[in-house]
Order: sequence, then structure tokens, then C-alpha cells
Amino acid sequence: MYVTQAEENKNRAIASAVSMGILALLLLFLILFQIITPNPPFPK
Repeated sequence: MYVTQAEENKNRAIASAVSMGILALLLLFLILFQIITPNPPFPK
């Protein structure tokens, strides 16, 4: 099955958009996880 140049560019754009979306969600999760769970001072 041959893929035209336009289809290849479209597939590349979709793949990069999905990759950036997953990366953004991962970074957002890590940032929010760090903000929500601070290290409290424990009493002795």
C-alpha cells in the first residue's frame, strides 16, 4: 500500500499532536502532583 506525500504529512501532524498532548498531560500531572502534595512539618 502506497502512501501519498499529503497523507504522510497528515499522519505525521496527527502523530506529533498526539505526542505533544500526552507529554503536556504528563507534565501537568507531575506539576499538580508536586503542588498538591507538599512535605508538611511532622511533630516529634
